[in-house]
Amino acid sequence: MDQKSPLLGGASALLVSYQRAAELLDCHPNSLRNYTNPASPWYRPNCPKPVRIGLRSVRFVRQEIDDYIAYLANSARVTTCSA
Repeated sequence: MDQKSPLLGGASALLVSYQRAAELLDCHPNSLRNYTNPASPWYRPNCPKPVRIGLRSVRFVRQEIDDYIAYLANSARVTTCSA
């Protein structure tokens, strides 16, 4: 079988690495670690949390990343009123 697992690779990946999640969010991986760390002054409670998949391995759920990007885009929109 030459296809990548849908869980860890390919266009429809369900799980993505810290590096890929940071790329999708247009930030540095260390910034993403700060956003997900409740002890950090840069903590963002709405930011997706990593999922532990092994002793030393964590991933992010791609759909949660996409939903968070949509949330950020919607919260940044300016509403205008018609005169």
